[in-house]
Amino acid sequence: MKKRLLYLSIAMAIMAFISEGVIHAASASKKTKIRLITSPIGTGAYYLGFKLAEVINQKHPWLEIEAIEGMGSVTNIMTIMKDPALRKTTIFNATNLSADFAREALPPFKKKYKEVLGTNIMAAFGQYNMLCPFITLDPNIRTIFDLPGKKVVLSSKVMAGGWVNRYVLEKHGLWDKVKPQYMGYKPSATALGDGLVDAVVCMVTTRGPGQYSAIGAFTELLSTKEVHLVHGGDEKTILEVGKEKNIETIPVKLAGKFDEKDIPQPMNTFYQGVQWCVDETFDEEIIYEVCKMLYENVEAIRATHPSMKVITADKLANVSVEGNFHPGAKKFFKEVNVKVGFHGIY
Repeated sequence: MKKRLLYLSIAMAIMAFISEGVIHAASASKKTKIRLITSPIGTGAYYLGFKLAEVINQKHPWLEIEAIEGMGSVTNIMTIMKDPALRKTTIFNATNLSADFAREALPPFKKKYKEVLGTNIMAAFGQYNMLCPFITLDPNIRTIFDLPGKKVVLSSKVMAGGWVNRYVLEKHGLWDKVKPQYMGYKPSATALGDGLVDAVVCMVTTRGPGQYSAIGAFTELLSTKEVHLVHGGDEKTILEVGKEKNIETIPVKLAGKFDEKDIPQPMNTFYQGVQWCVDETFDEEIIYEVCKMLYENVEAIRATHPSMKVITADKLANVSVEGNFHPGAKKFFKEVNVKVGFHGIY
């Protein structure tokens, strides 16, 4: 009798083990679907988003990613604010500044992100750092104090970098003296090249200490014209704008080479971090897994396009203050000793 009970117990344990394995196998085979909203085609975020989705779909056992071309940082955030149901299924491209604008209801946002959704917007991982100086073809325009009376493009009205430049001009008492215009990066580059405007906001990436390049929208302009950086005012004023607006305006001094040409004098501007965001209610395990896949496949992603060369594994969390990072992302990056929180533009 005892032997029969023993055999029965062993048989039940084996069946339970097999059953548990079947449950785990079934769970693993059930795909969890989420989406990545990128920025427009031609941007670094577009290339990263679609390549990351491809890598995850090929290699991850239970995640399935749909990459969707978005319209840009602010528009991506507004998409989530208009459809709260997307919060638990969507990772979206943004910048640290546009996220700050959403938190503080700065233009073009009319209400705070938390006021609309009752939750916070958080960083999931970073991509690369950008700087936001004015550029010009006029060698007589050396600083923003030379802009009065000039036609100045502050990018489109949904781009945070343009607004911060406006706030800096206001703080210096220059805003009412310039002739502001608004357009996207490519049209503004064309307008500057055609002599229709005097200065435009340009997005500049950092390739290392003293090495700076304009984003793709300005490549043709830089290859055909003599382009000059414009000194963006004093560091104290840039910091004061940040304190007044409760946003991250981190001053940066450009010195070295811009588009392989010497920068004649140090030029002040401010930093903007390209990042990927989620709502705080987004599943921690999913964010952990997405960050893990990005980290482990960063070399394949770097190889997709020349603009991706600025991405490195050790800088994937160098884009925002630590308190703004989603817990799932923070957990992964700390496990692999990637410093979480902004710690420099290089």
